[in-house]
Amino acid sequence: MLKLPDLQNGVRLAVLGRSRPEIIAAILGEEGEAEARLRIHQHHILTSLTEALKANFPVVCRVVDARFFGYAADAFIRLHPPSAPCLAEYGAEFPDFIRAFEPARALPYLGDLARLEWAVMEARNAPDAAPIATESLRQVAVVDYPDLTLQLDPSLRLIRTLWPVERIWAAHQDPKPAEPIQLGSEGSRLIVRRRGAEIEVESVEPATFAFVAALRHGRCLAKAGSAGLAADPFFDMAMALRRLLAEQALVGFSVLPTRNRGVREP
Repeated sequence: MLKLPDLQNGVRLAVLGRSRPEIIAAILGEEGEAEARLRIHQHHILTSLTEALKANFPVVCRVVDARFFGYAADAFIRLHPPSAPCLAEYGAEFPDFIRAFEPARALPYLGDLARLEWAVMEARNAPDAAPIATESLRQVAVVDYPDLTLQLDPSLRLIRTLWPVERIWAAHQDPKPAEPIQLGSEGSRLIVRRRGAEIEVESVEPATFAFVAALRHGRCLAKAGSAGLAADPFFDMAMALRRLLAEQALVGFSVLPTRNRGVREP
């Protein structure tokens, strides 16, 4: 007799299309009836998970059409069944999956478009955090500014892509038919963030992107400024910092302890 964990795992695999005879035998009823009941359950689960993916990646679904999306979703679900109960957060692996999905190779931007949609979903569900006031930074001694670390709005996400996916995404936010977009070969560096009830997707220059990315990874102001200067020798860190404050993108700050400062970068 199968133990409960083995039975549960067996049913899970059966729902994903990897049924074993002992699982069918363990389900009460005649074999044909058990298989039919399992198929009903399988259909319900696959339909529910496909709808969850459509909700999290609506623009990808529109770009490829619902039938192709359903085909891709079925393959994805069998490889990556949910590991958490919240279906609204299902699909973290989908951007990488769709990038490598052979039938979608003719649309090389699709994986990055899915990455953008996932970032939008994460930004929408991120916790709220109150922005700091400009005056609060005046409490920090000028000599400590290079060692200042800044906490960014928890909804902020960064995406670097070779494709103009932000224009594709924006075009599909309007209920009117989207205008054709010339993909070209230009890349984009995007900041995704929730402002109130709205999601903003902004394309920024490489230096600003490098600066914000360094801050998001917990780098001190001196190192974040160096990252910006490495991307553009004319980068104005003071202006970038004022912009983050004006846009209420900073929610906290601290000064690195002396023992962790090490040698400051110029």
